[in-house]
Amino acid sequence: MTEALDQSMLVELMTAGLKPELVARVANACAQSYARGLIDSAPQRGKGAERQARYRERHAIPVTHSVTPGDVASRSEQASRVSLSPVPPIPSENKNISMRDSADARRSRGTRIFERWRPNEPDAKAEGLTELDIAREAARFRDYWKARAGSGGVKLDWEATWRNWCRIAAERLGRARPVADTPSGETMVFVSGNDPALAAWEAHLGRRVPRNKNGGWHFKTHWPPGHAEETAT
Repeated sequence: MTEALDQSMLVELMTAGLKPELVARVANACAQSYARGLIDSAPQRGKGAERQARYRERHAIPVTHSVTPGDVASRSEQASRVSLSPVPPIPSENKNISMRDSADARRSRGTRIFERWRPNEPDAKAEGLTELDIAREAARFRDYWKARAGSGGVKLDWEATWRNWCRIAAERLGRARPVADTPSGETMVFVSGNDPALAAWEAHLGRRVPRNKNGGWHFKTHWPPGHAEETAT
């Protein structure tokens, strides 16, 4: 042990719960024992031990008098004030910027379906779904995406996801999109799946038309405009 006691050792003893009187007695006993030659350094010390000893001597409390409990308590109080210095608060404008950045990051990564998600009924009706269809498909949509695990259940645009769901449902249920130029109350003609007029309509439209549960579809006329059979009739 060196001729000086390390300040950090006294603080550690206080922190461990020892009373200042006991710490002072230990410090004085060590100093007196060293003076009488009862405590001695190792005769041969390595370079690391020598560097540590020199560091302790530079940062230690010189023992030129008996250590009192007041000295120990004062050192401990000074260390407590240093370690418990208050952290300056974060300015409110910085907090707002951080919250905005976090919200933007969540939007760019997408989110799971909202707990209070509600279907956009006008979008569903635009695809030809009835009110009963919308209620049924909304329940299926909500349950499906809540149960979907992992990144597959994360979407950037839930409104667009709902519109696409409605399109698929309309094709599955055989629902036709409302025709904007159709007069209110106009009667539509049902063309069955085995009727050649259905194939004629698909050729006229350039796409496959949806089928309802009966395998056919509704049109404004039986044959498409300008078709030979229509002209003959």
